[in-house]
Amino acid sequence: MNDKDKAILSAVKAGVSAVPGVGGVVGSLIGDYIQDETDKALELAIRCLRRQLERLKERVSAETVNRAEFADLFKSAYLVIVRSHHEQKLRAASNVIANALLRVGDEEKLQFNDLDFFVRLIDRLSYASFSMLRLLCSEGGERHHITLEKIKSRLAGAPEALPEAALAELHSVGLVDQERASTAGPDGSWLSFKVSLLGGRFVRHVIDWGEKCPETSC
Repeated sequence: MNDKDKAILSAVKAGVSAVPGVGGVVGSLIGDYIQDETDKALELAIRCLRRQLERLKERVSAETVNRAEFADLFKSAYLVIVRSHHEQKLRAASNVIANALLRVGDEEKLQFNDLDFFVRLIDRLSYASFSMLRLLCSEGGERHHITLEKIKSRLAGAPEALPEAALAELHSVGLVDQERASTAGPDGSWLSFKVSLLGGRFVRHVIDWGEKCPETSC
């Protein structure tokens, strides 16, 4: 967290701390906990990035990077890191930075426009959509459609409307394809879903690219 962000948090903490009764507790939550969690997220992301760079080694070349494009990607990835504590989002943001540092011509290097689109998706997608994309990958991937009834059966205990909301978000950004059946299923739903080609690229090249950064070691 930079000095400007810390100053803003300090100002907010000071303002709410003056509220009788609850101000001190709320001020402590804002001033101490949020900063602490942001610092933890940044540390985790740095460790994930270091693991990727150690894995890639000679495939990385900072000298050949377009610095203006890299600066754009880094700033977008940094915003993800300071806004989230979600391990998958932090790892994905680190993977975008690492991929941008690959040598020109590397078979796994993505174009700037791809990375720019993907890093903005990382920031935009809800945690529920990340979990839904993971579920679809494990169940059918890009090969088979999965009915909404089956999806809901894998999410026992989730709020009724949450699966539909997550699927709608993923479909709206092109990560999931949907298919309308000729007849409704037992639960009354008409639609089934699978990971799109773009969604498959997003998972392979960003979320799960290379060696994962386990929570236990990051």
